[in-house]
Amino acid sequence: MTRTERHVWVPCVLAATLPLMTMATAWAQESAASPQSPGKSSDSGGLEEVVVTAERKSENVLSVPGSVSAQSGPQLISAGITQLAYLQFTIPGFYTDNGVGYTQIYLRGIGNNIFVGADPSVLTNIDDVPRIYGSLVNNLVNVDRVEVLKGAQGGLYGRNATGGVVNIITRQPGETEEADARLSYGTKNTLQAALYVNVPINEVLAWNVSFERDSHDNYVKNHAGDDPLTAAMFPDGGGPVLGSLGVVTPAQTAAFFNSAIDPQSGYGNQDFWSADTKVRLQLAPDVKVTVDVDWSQKHDNDGDEWYPQTPAYSQAADAAILGAFGIVTDFPAGFYKGVNSPFTTYNSTPAAAWLTDYGISLKPEWSVSGVDITNIAAFRQQQTVYDQNYPNPITVDVPIVANAKWYLYEELRAISTDSGPFHFLGGATYLRDHFLGKTTNLLFPPLYTVPIPAVAGAVDTFVESTDLVNNWTVYGQVGYDFTSKLNFTASLRYDHETNEAIFTNPVNSQASIGAKKYLPSATLSYALDGGGNIYARYAKGFKAGGVNPIVPPNSFPSDFGKVFGGEQVSTYEVGYKNELLDHTVQVTSAVFYNDYRGLQYDTSGNAAHPALIEAIINAGTAETYGAEASVAWRVVRPVTLTASAAYLEARYNNFSNSDGSVLNTFDFSGNRMVNAPRWQMGFTAGLDQPLTGNLNLTGTWLTSYTSDTVTQYTSFEGVPNAVIPQYWVTNVRIGVKTSDDRYQFSIFANNVFDRAYATFADLSALGGNSVWGNPRIVGGEIQVKFH
Repeated sequence: MTRTERHVWVPCVLAATLPLMTMATAWAQESAASPQSPGKSSDSGGLEEVVVTAERKSENVLSVPGSVSAQSGPQLISAGITQLAYLQFTIPGFYTDNGVGYTQIYLRGIGNNIFVGADPSVLTNIDDVPRIYGSLVNNLVNVDRVEVLKGAQGGLYGRNATGGVVNIITRQPGETEEADARLSYGTKNTLQAALYVNVPINEVLAWNVSFERDSHDNYVKNHAGDDPLTAAMFPDGGGPVLGSLGVVTPAQTAAFFNSAIDPQSGYGNQDFWSADTKVRLQLAPDVKVTVDVDWSQKHDNDGDEWYPQTPAYSQAADAAILGAFGIVTDFPAGFYKGVNSPFTTYNSTPAAAWLTDYGISLKPEWSVSGVDITNIAAFRQQQTVYDQNYPNPITVDVPIVANAKWYLYEELRAISTDSGPFHFLGGATYLRDHFLGKTTNLLFPPLYTVPIPAVAGAVDTFVESTDLVNNWTVYGQVGYDFTSKLNFTASLRYDHETNEAIFTNPVNSQASIGAKKYLPSATLSYALDGGGNIYARYAKGFKAGGVNPIVPPNSFPSDFGKVFGGEQVSTYEVGYKNELLDHTVQVTSAVFYNDYRGLQYDTSGNAAHPALIEAIINAGTAETYGAEASVAWRVVRPVTLTASAAYLEARYNNFSNSDGSVLNTFDFSGNRMVNAPRWQMGFTAGLDQPLTGNLNLTGTWLTSYTSDTVTQYTSFEGVPNAVIPQYWVTNVRIGVKTSDDRYQFSIFANNVFDRAYATFADLSALGGNSVWGNPRIVGGEIQVKFH
């Protein structure tokens, strides 16, 4: 199918879908036994109402004219979804690139696979405060619910919402005394302990606090041993380079490189702590202020479970690099080993994924006649250290990334609360981001100790830079009810951003870039009797560009590669959502098309410019289109079944670099986009069956499928594309609880069939490697609640 044919095909499908949805609605209205108020459970045991704030106001998820998936904290826990990355097992169209301390989210193929230097393409908010870094806390802590908004959301949410938005809402101080504790323990010493307390101190003051501790042993076993190198592997000894250190003989040469080898017994342990406290002041019946302070710390190597994909190629490449330094090698065939069993590796190097993240926010809310006014002021700070490892028997390349970041965020908004026919929302935001980055790269340590400047400079590089971002926006949204069912809503945001990078090592230099954009959106929706709606939507999203953070600007002969421009996405979508059959069935569906322009891509210098180890450029255009659907069915009061599926076509239209004067050339035009699985499917079954007057049997079954996914295209002969093969994951849980929900005990098995799968795959001139997912974990959990 040609690009022109695709552009014709998409509008035809969108147009054809509307009458089909109307027919479905008419059938549903005729089939409903006894219409109920939207979102309420019927006497026969209907589905429970799900309330979201996706459009900055509380409403039933079915009434939102857009693609929104929402799940509560208890639902996520029962399905084994304890981390942000695991949402891909339950939400169609959601995918993550998860490894080495980063969680990069993709929605419908729109995302960012540049871990250092470019912003995320999906915005993540926690309690209305944006988390602007890819190195965000992956653990889901103290969650009340998670909302995922798909498609560009620039009009309402601003910067970096090109693919969509993830809203995480934590539990807020309330008027009821309550406390709950949860303790789970499983194989490989997998521990999760959480405590939550809410205390209404008086009519004015309410306070809550939560703590969480997550830990486990290594999930991946390391078969590498100490001192793998022998004198026979270095027949000519250290050559002239190592001879300058007195390393001459083959035995001395083997001992020299063995000194840098320190294999761990395994990889993928977790050591995570978190605390959060909030105070709510009810200053008047229509005025309240919430103060939130939170802290998280991760000090482990979760995300560093690398295993080799191209051991023979890596062995030859490493030997060639050592040969370039005059060190002759004779590695035996098969010295670099591939893995023969799941969740194992051969790795010579320790790894670290350390993160400390904390902040404070102040949120006053004031309700006046017909208007709710909210102000959000926040300060956040984060320190990260990522000491990456690669799965080779010899320590080859050790990148160490240490970053210190902080930002200030301010938003003021007002939203109308009148019944209509006019509805409005408007506001302004300001963001100031300060990012201090320090990147060290050690090649074949301890070669950097060689007293030859040309050698030491080639194997030990250090870059330090400070990136300063200032962003402000103003936005407005107006809706009009033509009838009690038909509504049209339009929004517009003006986004202004400047980005300046100052390099202080290895040389002093700087560069800057700015952007100004208008981000419109428009939605036409028709409300249905079952509480849902049919809608057609257009929206634009924008992600600003920046300055390449790894290579100083004066290293580039021109601006090409030194700075990169912004990305933008235009989303076109129609959808249908409603409850049927006396509120026992809920159906949501959407078809969509995304026009993706200015894609940011990470490349490097050509053979004549090897010092340009990273350059972010705008490579061209792409498009994604597809369909998503989910059905939830309350079969009988104790049993609920949910099935979901997403189909995605995602192609690069014009995605290349033909300017080979400085950077590598490539042409991936026509290829499938990275991190865009064609199929994602999921099935969930929930059970809550009374056994006696005081005891219920509970259970959850979750099965998820993800098709083959390309994560990176190769530019290196002999290295295949980085691909994550298709996989299934199944989580199960069964238990008992008291009918008042006070006590519950469950037995769980995550990845119950112990399926081997990967969460990340990467490649470079040194070879290809992947990161293991989690093995089967079996355990038990106790929950206690007091209200």
